[in-house]
Amino acid sequence: MKLDQITSAMLAEAMRIYLDIAYPDGEPPAHVQAMARVDPDAPLEAALGGEYVDARPLRPGSELVGKYLWRLGNARYPHMKLGLERCSEGDDFVFVVDTHDRDLPLDSEAYDSPEYQELIRHNARLKHLIETRFHLAGLPTVRGHLVQYLRERCTVSRGRRRTILVVDDDEGILELGQALLEEAGYRVLTASSSAEALQRCHDEGPVDLCLLDVMMPGLDGRYCAVQLRDEATGRFPILYVTALPRERVRSDLADGYVGKPFDPDHLLEVIRKHIG
Repeated sequence: MKLDQITSAMLAEAMRIYLDIAYPDGEPPAHVQAMARVDPDAPLEAALGGEYVDARPLRPGSELVGKYLWRLGNARYPHMKLGLERCSEGDDFVFVVDTHDRDLPLDSEAYDSPEYQELIRHNARLKHLIETRFHLAGLPTVRGHLVQYLRERCTVSRGRRRTILVVDDDEGILELGQALLEEAGYRVLTASSSAEALQRCHDEGPVDLCLLDVMMPGLDGRYCAVQLRDEATGRFPILYVTALPRERVRSDLADGYVGKPFDPDHLLEVIRKHIG
């Protein structure tokens, strides 16, 4: 949905859903309530220009805004954010939840601690619940964006059946990503973890290309990329599909980058450049 089609009423509803799920046992802190206070009848520009909003450029030096963020937190973690984000290389915006729990250096040992892994799982569950409620409420989401794309157009000829391995711990992304790629004429394998990705590649390959999330609990995408390079039969392109900024992703482990939330046309364009 284009930004000028999104209303303050939609933003107010997204705030309400977020707080209901993020703070199930009591009221949010006063500063969070103030941050989430949106006049549903006011122009959206007023809310997007408020003192609590973190407006980020689409990329360094760009005049286009890539995302608007509100740090609403949750009952266990103060840094989770509600985002209104532009789909990469497109004009559509969607509501997302940014768990903001992977901001340590990528090689930090803290990621391996049981307490941190449990926090990541907790935040991931909240993200899934909140974004599912957004979708059911009719708000613009990544899921809705992909569903609409699939309904409105077929993409490419089904003549070539290249195999794409999609690795992501978000079940919704896996389901709709598979539908998108199959509609585009590809054979699709999905995996929700690095270990499952390696097993499916071994059992059901060969694979022609891998779309790989970076931030996954346990063995993350960087580990998976290394293992796929070492263990897979034949070399195939690996494309990171991640919410991490491009500058925080090690380019030597992958052949390309697509930012989340992704635009379907852009994702397919990048895939075609590598495997047709």
